Amino acid sequence: MEQLIFLLFLTTIGFFVGRHLEGKHYASIKEREKQTLHIPMMNFGAKQDLPHAHEAQLFVGSVVVANDYFKTLTSALRNLVGGRILVYESLVDRGRREALLRSS
Repeated sequence: MEQLIFLLFLTTIGFFVGRHLEGKHYASIKEREKQTLHIPMMNFGAKQDLPHAHEAQLFVGSVVVANDYFKTLTSALRNLVGGRILVYESLVDRGRREALLRSS
């Protein structure tokens, strides 16, 4: 019983710390995006045709944003019933935005 309480305690702390750190990362991204508003940026998928552009430059960036144990647990539970896994969508969104900012 003691171990279960300890596990729930650690999970709760992990949830709130992870949520806080993710919020700080989003705030940092938003602040840096404000500084790059003068730079036109476009994001295209792999199967879309690129528009014709004169004097365009191509920048490629990649970032890996790891998931935490809470997101893994949440996605495993969501996978049982099906549907969109929103916790992973936020990871992909953060990674894409961070990669755009690092390449500009």
